[in-house]
Amino acid sequence: MRYIINLLFVAIIASSGAILFSANVKAQGGCTMFIEVETIPDSSTEFLFTRTGDITDEFTIDPSSFEKFFLPLNDIVTVTQQEVDGWVLRDITCDIEEEDEVSISLVDSGITITCDGNALTTCTFINSRTEAIPTLSEWGAIALVLGLGAVGFLVIRRRKVTA
Repeated sequence: MRYIINLLFVAIIASSGAILFSANVKAQGGCTMFIEVETIPDSSTEFLFTRTGDITDEFTIDPSSFEKFFLPLNDIVTVTQQEVDGWVLRDITCDIEEEDEVSISLVDSGITITCDGNALTTCTFINSRTEAIPTLSEWGAIALVLGLGAVGFLVIRRRKVTA
């Protein structure tokens, strides 16, 4: 892994005549990524993620934690969220410190990150609860079939009587 260090020295002459030095050090070696989860409504549910690139691994995050990883310069990583029963991925937002040094594109249930410089990026996966779809119980379905059968029987009998 190669790092390039840029040093910028600035000489400042103070009112007392003393010379002060300040240094701005920037290591250009990759991107620092934070992956977070937000849930609506608030929950402590853990979400499983898969990270693919040079290395493939899985990690879990709940809304009170985050995953931090370093992405080397010119590296590409895809982070996807696995489905969790009762939850649906609604949105993914990313706050990027240096827009021109990292590029992010949406993929199915995740993002692909390309590191072009030295950036700090936080991406939040926003999940919300799915509404339960009302279904008939087994006994409700039986009652419905018997009711429809009785109505059908009465309609057919009435047609025979009038004919």
